[in-house]
Amino acid sequence: GRLGCGLSFDGADDYVITSSSPISTAFPITMSAWAKQADTTLGNGLARKIVAISNGTDSNYITMYYYRYDPRGGQKIAVVVGNGSGEGGREYNVTYDTNWHHYVGIITDASTFNLYIDGVLQTSNFSYGNGFTPTGFNLATIGISKIGGGFGGYMSGSIDDVRIYNRALSSAEITSDMNNGI
Repeated sequence: GRLGCGLSFDGADDYVITSSSPISTAFPITMSAWAKQADTTLGNGLARKIVAISNGTDSNYITMYYYRYDPRGGQKIAVVVGNGSGEGGREYNVTYDTNWHHYVGIITDASTFNLYIDGVLQTSNFSYGNGFTPTGFNLATIGISKIGGGFGGYMSGSIDDVRIYNRALSSAEITSDMNNGI
């Protein structure tokens, strides 16, 4: 791992799922993790999930993942919130590599999203949907999402030092978490 004993995922069927979520209310929330892709060959329209919290269905979830969508510039990191009535999210252009990166997604409310990569606040290049407020989280997943009763977006690579907070972290706290493992 990046800071200790991280987890490796084969992109086919590896994931971690908890029987409960560390939080039960929606906003604000911060999700952070160190992640490293095994390769840079993610195909158009495909995703590799880093971390998600949900109620185990497609009616309530927040997720952060690698995503490739060529019509909007290709390689992305996305932060998405859904509540069964629809979803809203922000995409951030990135260049995929096989190095470790520290990702922090902060969702302050249903329309305010921020992403830090390696301690630097990113500018969203595409946003869609607002006003979706999920509640009732009962599980957290690493390396996959559990939405709609099924799994999707298996991670191919490694993930370390996953953290989920029921508050928005400050820039100083993000830097501290990035530099100091659990």
